[in-house]
Amino acid sequence: MADIPAVFEATAGYRARVGAFAAWLGLSVRWDLLLVPGGHAYRGGVVAALCDALRPWMALHDVAHWLVAPTWRKRRTNFGLGAAPQVHRREAPSRVLVSTRHARAEETAAAVLTIFLAWDLLDGDAAESATLGHDGMRGYDASENRFTEAGYERWEAVLRKRGLIDGENRSPLVARFRSEARESGGTCR
Repeated sequence: MADIPAVFEATAGYRARVGAFAAWLGLSVRWDLLLVPGGHAYRGGVVAALCDALRPWMALHDVAHWLVAPTWRKRRTNFGLGAAPQVHRREAPSRVLVSTRHARAEETAAAVLTIFLAWDLLDGDAAESATLGHDGMRGYDASENRFTEAGYERWEAVLRKRGLIDGENRSPLVARFRSEARESGGTCR
C-alpha cells in the first residue's frame, strides 16, 4: 500500500506546476475542493482537484478541457459537456450544451492534449502516468465510434490546427508559460 503522506509530498512540485500553468491561463486549481458548488469538477474558472491531489496530471486534464472548449463554453459548468461518463448522473438539460457524440469527441481531444501538456509541463514519472491514464481515449474516432490509429492522427491534426500543439507535438502554450516564468524570475522546469 502506498504511503499517502510520502506520495503527497512527492507530487507537490507537480501540483505547483499544474497550478501555476492554470493560473497563467486565468484558471484556479483548488486542491482543497472535492467539487465546486453544485457538485461539479469545473465551474466558472475553478477546477476542483482534491481527488487529484496525488495525481496532479488529472487536474491538467480539466485544464486541457478548458483549452479545447470554445470560448462561449469556457465558463460553463463542466464546459457544457454534462457530467463525466464515469459519474453515471443525468444532468439538467440546461447544463448539457452539446450532443453525446460531440461531448465524447471533445473528451478525446482533451485526453490527447493532456498527454502532450504533461510531457511538456511535468517530467518522467508524472508524464508517463498521465499518458497511461489518458492513453485509452487518444485513438477514439468519433465518426466511426471506435478507437483507431487514424483517429489518433486525426486528433493530433485537430490540436495542431487549433495551435494547441506544434509540428513536433509540443505545446506552444507551455513553452510561452515557461519562458515568461523564467523572465519574471519564477521557476518552472
